[in-house]
Amino acid sequence: MYLETKILYLYTISPLHVGAGSSLSAVDLPIQREKVTGFPIIQASSLKGALRDAAYQKGMNSQLLDAIFGPAKPDYASALGVGDAHILLFPVRSIKGVFAWTTCLSVLQRWTRTVEDAHPLPKIPLSEPITGETPGCYALGGVVDNSKFVILEDVLLSKVDIPEEEGGNRVLQELANWIADHCIVLNEFWKNSIKNKLVILRDDDFTYLVQYATEVQTRIRTVPDTKTVEPGALWTEEDLPVDALLYAPLHARRFMIPKDKQPATLQEFVDSDPNIETVKILTTVEKGIGDTLQIGGDETVGAGLTKLAWL
Repeated sequence: MYLETKILYLYTISPLHVGAGSSLSAVDLPIQREKVTGFPIIQASSLKGALRDAAYQKGMNSQLLDAIFGPAKPDYASALGVGDAHILLFPVRSIKGVFAWTTCLSVLQRWTRTVEDAHPLPKIPLSEPITGETPGCYALGGVVDNSKFVILEDVLLSKVDIPEEEGGNRVLQELANWIADHCIVLNEFWKNSIKNKLVILRDDDFTYLVQYATEVQTRIRTVPDTKTVEPGALWTEEDLPVDALLYAPLHARRFMIPKDKQPATLQEFVDSDPNIETVKILTTVEKGIGDTLQIGGDETVGAGLTKLAWL
């Protein structure tokens, strides 16, 4: 049974490709997505592997590494449980303000459901933006033109107000402020930008954008001797764009190594109070990894760099 939880927030600072394998679509190598919603995710196995590798590269003791993340030979289970990383904010090109950070009520409600037991949360709207001749959205001023329209990629939206019974437009500003102040480990320029360019879309509009507004790169492989393209080595690859924000729950339980086999290096972590022991485990993971993590493929060309916030 898991006793303690931290929420890990991952903010992409370079394009991120955690692949889903080959595809029958126009993109040869798509990113991982949920089957039902089509929202981008990082599957738990991919994220846990990246966390383990980062802890190893930064010098975590091998016995502690096995106890927390699980041994290569499955003699016992790991003390750390990692959940899928779900999208919270998705950047989309905007006519005004360069780009907007977008989300939707389904994403926000799932975020609330996942993290409400781990840390406090701001208030979120309860109803979707009103739809009319032009689809509505809740938007902050940095992406709204003088005629009260928001244009994201090829989607025209009208800015509408959050009903007063749900807290009014101040709810959107407070949400943007909270995310910028707690979930982002960046300088004040980027935090202030989020505080001015958050947009809550209808679920349908958000689904469309996360499916068709990702980056798609064309890649080749050359023959070293001739510097020409190797036959058949031309492919397209989908990436989650820079400035996306995801979150993942990290759960901890007591060490699963039988007590008679626990190495001496674990004794400082073992405690008669299971909650204290699990807090020590999560704190050790946070300190051992820090605030930067590389995830997914194309590491040697700078892909997959993320900044981490631990709550």
